[in-house]
Amino acid sequence: MRGTSTSSRPGHIELKHARTFSFEREKQRKKDRYSWAELNRLEQRRRAILKRVELPFRRILFFWDGTCLKALSRDWLIWITIILYVAVRALAWLDIVPDVVNELGNKDTSVLGGSLSFFLVLFVNQTNSRFYSMYMDSMSVQKYIFDVASITATTFPRANALRIIRYLNAGHVAGYTGLSKTYTKSSFFDEMNTRLKLLSAKEMIRIENLHMDHGSDAAREIFTWCMKEVEVALEKGFVDARTASTLREKVLSVEEHMDNLYAFTDQPTHFYYIHFLCLISALYLPLFALSNAYAAGFGGEMHFWTDVILGLIVLLQAFFVIGLRLLGQQMVDPYGDDLEDLSVLYYVWSTADATKNIMNTQYPEPLDPKLEEDMARGQTPMDISCGTTSSADGSPSEEDILSGYIGPDTRPLV
Repeated sequence: MRGTSTSSRPGHIELKHARTFSFEREKQRKKDRYSWAELNRLEQRRRAILKRVELPFRRILFFWDGTCLKALSRDWLIWITIILYVAVRALAWLDIVPDVVNELGNKDTSVLGGSLSFFLVLFVNQTNSRFYSMYMDSMSVQKYIFDVASITATTFPRANALRIIRYLNAGHVAGYTGLSKTYTKSSFFDEMNTRLKLLSAKEMIRIENLHMDHGSDAAREIFTWCMKEVEVALEKGFVDARTASTLREKVLSVEEHMDNLYAFTDQPTHFYYIHFLCLISALYLPLFALSNAYAAGFGGEMHFWTDVILGLIVLLQAFFVIGLRLLGQQMVDPYGDDLEDLSVLYYVWSTADATKNIMNTQYPEPLDPKLEEDMARGQTPMDISCGTTSSADGSPSEEDILSGYIGPDTRPLV
């Protein structure tokens, strides 16, 4: 028809919308703090650091990645403290410091240091408790998902069981997506969805409208789908009322513990407290450095090793004060991008993998009462049929144990 633009054709409009969506998605990827590949590298470094805690003392000391040394080297307060001490001692050796400053070395800063240490340790204890509470919430989410998988795998029809577990895994990933800026929809959820096939195209249309990057609405929506699946199973007679009630409690517990993470994130440690610690530290450490620099002596009282020892004391005190503050601050948000943060990728991958294994469980052969009685008495002919040498009581001999034998159809010990 004359005057009708080709852009008004339905096919052209759909193509235009698809291109717009693709462009917006690519634009969002460029805004993401981390790409999928970077998230995986970060996770690998985290898992490697977790294994270091059992290493010998000498090996632990020589690590740099994931240690306090890396964080301390970037804190300006420690450099100011060291520079002040070195500057005063340099002036002392050049003999250009007035005699009146000798009195400054007699000032006691131990009371201020003791008070600051108390508040720093209290701060670290609070953040450590908060950190492990959030860790236990993450583990509880996994636990309840496993419980639902075990129940549905043995009661639901396979298709229904697969669907509710798929939804639970999708809600698990979506919950972490809205928790911090490190794990975004485009670089985290979409990638996980592509690899694990968590949501269909139609299901994603609904989730797209819930702004996954800005809260837990998407996760709650998916958990509500799980509740609906339980109701459908009850209506169709797949489960009885008691089992359905148990499943509801498990699904709601998953949602509850995921909501706890958002509650912790919404209310971190009071900024007033952290500012107070920063302010006191910024005043105390320079005073401590000056006090020790003047206490090292002037003129005939100066000794090189005295300067070195007092300098090490200043450095150690700075490590203690700044290190405790940084430790507390890094534990405030366990779902960020620090190497000490919790392993989100590992949690969601391991949960999805474990539920897949539960769904694919191979059940043993039907009950054989005679076999059970024989095995209870230790009279099973299993060892003989496998060609092993058994001891008098029917158990594997020492020769079998040393050679790595642990039974039929099993992996060797080595």
